[in-house]
Amino acid sequence: MRLRELLITTRQTTEVLDFAPSVTFLYGPVGTGKSTVARLIDYCLGGDLERTPAIQQEFVAAQLVTELGRYSCKLERASTDTQAVRVSWSRNGTAFGSINAPLAASERPLVGEDVFNLSDLLFHLCGITPIKVRQRTRDPDSPMIRLSFRDIWWYCYLDQTHLDSSFFRLEDPFRGRKSQDAMRFFTGLHSERLSDLETQLYQTIDKQQGKREAVRQIREFVARFDLGSELDYASQVENNSRMLSEAEAKRQQLENERAARIHPTDSLRELLRTMGSQISELVSAIEATEDAIAEQRALRAELITTKIKADRAEKPGRTIE
Repeated sequence: MRLRELLITTRQTTEVLDFAPSVTFLYGPVGTGKSTVARLIDYCLGGDLERTPAIQQEFVAAQLVTELGRYSCKLERASTDTQAVRVSWSRNGTAFGSINAPLAASERPLVGEDVFNLSDLLFHLCGITPIKVRQRTRDPDSPMIRLSFRDIWWYCYLDQTHLDSSFFRLEDPFRGRKSQDAMRFFTGLHSERLSDLETQLYQTIDKQQGKREAVRQIREFVARFDLGSELDYASQVENNSRMLSEAEAKRQQLENERAARIHPTDSLRELLRTMGSQISELVSAIEATEDAIAEQRALRAELITTKIKADRAEKPGRTIE
């Protein structure tokens, strides 16, 4: 990618800045627009533009003329364009295409089958296939996404307020991982297998840290209550395991002996038989007693009847003196 020309359209004039084939050096007093030139280049490549009072009052549009691979390209973006950049490209004076390239990925491809946004289009014109990286490095289920042009542009444009920051942006965890992905892209050391191994490495590190923290907390608890050392606990665990094994063996032995001598219900069964016999005898005695009582009642009634008859028989034979 080579920058050729920057056209800045304001409300009053159009300024043209030509870039040298190798290095262009901008100099001048503070407030003359040196940083604004860099920001406008970034703006044409899909970045955000700091809305200073001068930008808000005078800026209309910017056009960046550049060479991307074998193509000569124009990237146009007005001050009101917040969602897309107009990209036109040609080769040897022959126009090949012109399209509004959205900053966010569209649902349908813009060119071919793999170009969905401005980032994809810039890679496509450069003749480069971007690598795929995991959206969240530590998540094995995270989807694979294409490395963005903005991830590489970090190395090309350093914001003036952070010129002293680390080149790899390692002070920012998210950008630090993105920077590592971008460096692998440049060096050709990237592969999906490497991403999987890296994810496994991060998971193993997280598990190891969790276990170390658990061990640290256990040691602090033991030391706080003076519960002995780890060797003492290991000895106690071994003794308790041995005692438990002996108790299990003894219980099994008692179970076997009890099963061999007598069934647990045999004594109850014998008791039931004895109680059944007693109940049967009591029922027989009750029935005999009821029969005797009935017989006594019958004899008493018969005796009363006989007495009455005897009294009646004596009455006619009485004599009166």
